[in-house]
Amino acid sequence: MSRIQNKLISALRKHSYRCHSTEARHLVSKLHLQFNDADPKKSPKKHDEISSKSHQMLVDYGLIRQQHNGSFALLPLAYKSLQKLQKMIDEQMFKIGANKMLLPTMTDGGLWKKSGRWKLIEDELYKLKNRHDQDFVLGPTHEEAITQLIASYGIVSSKDFPMKFYQISSKFRDEKRAAFGLIRSKEFIMKDLYTFDATIENAQETYELVNESYKELLDKLEVPYVKVQGETGAIGGSMSHEYHFLSPIGQDDVIKCIDCNYSSNLELLQEQSPQCTRTNLPVSQCNLQTSKGIEVGHTFLLGDKYSKIFKARCLSQGKPEVLQMGCYGLGVSRILAASLEVLSTDKSLIWPKSIVPFKVAILAPKGGSKEDVATADVYKLYDQLVHREEFKDEVIIDDRVGMTVGKKLREAKKIGYTYVILFGKECINETNPVIEFYGGQDEVLKLPVNPVLYHLEQI
Repeated sequence: MSRIQNKLISALRKHSYRCHSTEARHLVSKLHLQFNDADPKKSPKKHDEISSKSHQMLVDYGLIRQQHNGSFALLPLAYKSLQKLQKMIDEQMFKIGANKMLLPTMTDGGLWKKSGRWKLIEDELYKLKNRHDQDFVLGPTHEEAITQLIASYGIVSSKDFPMKFYQISSKFRDEKRAAFGLIRSKEFIMKDLYTFDATIENAQETYELVNESYKELLDKLEVPYVKVQGETGAIGGSMSHEYHFLSPIGQDDVIKCIDCNYSSNLELLQEQSPQCTRTNLPVSQCNLQTSKGIEVGHTFLLGDKYSKIFKARCLSQGKPEVLQMGCYGLGVSRILAASLEVLSTDKSLIWPKSIVPFKVAILAPKGGSKEDVATADVYKLYDQLVHREEFKDEVIIDDRVGMTVGKKLREAKKIGYTYVILFGKECINETNPVIEFYGGQDEVLKLPVNPVLYHLEQI
């Protein structure tokens, strides 16, 4: 069969199948990936020094691009992963009765002056003025704004509590030195939850509830993490816990007492010098395990630190009482990047299964090749997969006509799709046509098209 005949048959098959399917499909050609296939060690470093493997690969594989120092555009694949992570967080927040909202990014500078944080953390704040010379802050967090909002309700009945409000939005912090890409950036995506209770006892119960929710979320991500006692710092309060992904690039030292399982940030250990419950010695003198951690979450039992200042109160037994607060942060964009930093190899991204941009990538033959006659089968397989609930919105076709399947496969492995299905030379074998199924970095199976569906369902 001539090359021209092959092209004609391929065009007819594609037209015949596509006429029966008008659904939009996820296609790599529409992502406009700018893929840098060079050795990372020889890759040019633009803007900030690229100092971690996750940063390097996210840039080189076309998932993020730096806009300016400490600020990044999340391109389609990274943003799809971020949306999955946000959905997981939304589900956890719904389970504990929290309501989603959105506060203004630009907050009144007067609120920060009233709380004292205008001066306390002024080096980290992005401050600006309007034409009337009024001060504003691009919020790194929103304790002042949410407390002022609740105070504006007036004195409400204690029966209306607890109140739990959260948002997922862009935050801003003028880091002295942005580093590691999304892990330590000046603009980032954060989930911040604020809770209000009528009594400190109820606030402590809410605190435990939220911490349990954080545990459930991080367990689902299946990235090794530790929960440790943390400093309350500039945010304040009487109790604090930090959640860290363990990584050599972590900027926090976390310790664990092997004797009594006490865990904390090293700075807190040095400040408080707690006793080991088993040896009755200072923990600092016990058998300690020290690790580097990337902080991905932080919880605070605030008490009345902000509610007293802004007069957020409830009516309890006929008299006004100051509300008891908690605040709870998750670095959403940081979790995405930090999970890749922990799980990935030096050359390939490995995602938590729950937030991989696409579970399945189907690699179509190069346009004009002998195998191009099987392209209609690529689209047919795609449509069969996405009509199954577990693969809805989870499949993408690499349809770039000018690229060989070998190069597509190399890129797919680097991007880290969970499963890759390749239509190669053997897909047009007259006696036994098969496609290649990749379920990991090295595993490959050769299967007829139809059993691929069964195989995916059994995994």
